[in-house]
Amino acid sequence: MRRIAAMLLALALALPIAAAQPREDRLDRLHAELARSGDAAEAQSVAGRIWEIWLTAPTAEAQELLDSAIRAMRYGDYATSLAVLGRLTTLYPDYAEGWNQTATVLFLAGRDDDSLAAIDRVLALEPRHFGALAGRVMIEVRNGRQEAARAALDRALEVHPHLRERALVEPPPGEPL
Repeated sequence: MRRIAAMLLALALALPIAAAQPREDRLDRLHAELARSGDAAEAQSVAGRIWEIWLTAPTAEAQELLDSAIRAMRYGDYATSLAVLGRLTTLYPDYAEGWNQTATVLFLAGRDDDSLAAIDRVLALEPRHFGALAGRVMIEVRNGRQEAARAALDRALEVHPHLRERALVEPPPGEPL
């Protein structure tokens, strides 16, 4: 009876640990699932779960700043969004999504070089950030740099094999993309 009670106690203690699987472990598992995805619908479903993790800030304060910046961006108030994101990235410089949202606003504002610099920050923190990688593809295409766009897309497709941005880049002659 004592052995059964001990086993039940051990199981009960292990359940919260499994339920609170560390963020990086969940991302690793989801990225592996994304790489194995068989079609675009499956990939989008997995990518959505990855985005949920990325868009969950490390603290309540960071989440409030992120949500405020995204709201301002959606209303086209890029100056406010960038100001809030500046505060977020100053307070939480290791939070990759703060930098990714900064890159997005800079892209929308037409500040491609600044956006690329923010993308570099994202990728230094999270090399598998397919959103940042796709952003690089869009910037390279917008600036007519097809070879750079193709190289960025190749890297992005290693992470997310069904990325929509693949349609933006012309494949090399005689090769499927």
